[in-house]
Amino acid sequence: VAHASANVTAWGEDAATQRRVLALCIKLLKDLESTDEELFACLIKYLATFEGDAGSVAEAADIAKEAAFAFINSPTMFEGDFLELKAVQDLQKSNQGVFKLLSTLLTGSVSDYNALIKSDGKLISGLGLSESDCLAKMRSMALSTLGKKGEVTYAEVKEALQCEAGEVEELIVRAVGASVVDAKMDQAKQLVVFTRCTDRVFGGEQWKELSSKISTWRAQIAHMEKALSTK
Repeated sequence: VAHASANVTAWGEDAATQRRVLALCIKLLKDLESTDEELFACLIKYLATFEGDAGSVAEAADIAKEAAFAFINSPTMFEGDFLELKAVQDLQKSNQGVFKLLSTLLTGSVSDYNALIKSDGKLISGLGLSESDCLAKMRSMALSTLGKKGEVTYAEVKEALQCEAGEVEELIVRAVGASVVDAKMDQAKQLVVFTRCTDRVFGGEQWKELSSKISTWRAQIAHMEKALSTK
C-alpha cells in the first residue's frame, strides 16, 4: 500500500487510473486499521488528482468530507496545505458546515470559532465530534499563530484563546506537549517566550518566507567562505 500510494504519480498513469489505485489503497488502509496519519495522507493524494479535472471534482465529495473530518478529529494533526485543493473547496457546496469548521481551524481565530459554533449550535454534535476536543484543538492552533510574535504576555494569551486566566499555563503546556509550539513560561513576569511555532497552513506566503530565509543563509555561508579563504 505504501509503495502504491507513494509511486502512483511517478508511474505516469492518467488521473482516472491514479484514483482507482488510490481508492484501493484507502480501502486497504482502512481494512488494515492503519494509523490516522497514513490514511489521511492517502486521502489527500486522492483529492489532489482532481486538481486538473475540475469537471469531475463533485465525485470527490465523500472523500473530501472524510479527509476534512479526519483532520478536525485528529489529536495529532495541527497543520495542512490541502485547504486550497479544488475537491476540498467544493465542500462549500456539498458540506458547508464541515468546510467552515475546517477553514476556521486552519486560518481563523478562537473568536471566529466561537462565532461559528454560536451560529450553528448543532454543528459539532451533528458531526459526532467532541465539543471540548474541538475547542482545545482550536486554541492550540490559535496559540501557534499568536506565538509568531515571539514573546507575549499571559493577558494576550488569555484574550486570544478566550480562556480564563487560570487556564493559560495549562493550555500552553498542552500545546507544547502536542508539539504545536516550543515555549517557556516566566511566571514571575507573566510572559511566554516562543522558540518554534507550527505553521497551520503552508501556502504562498510561507514559501516566500522560506525562500527569504534560504537566501539569507546562502549569503551568510558565502560571507563565511570568503572570510575563511582570506586567512
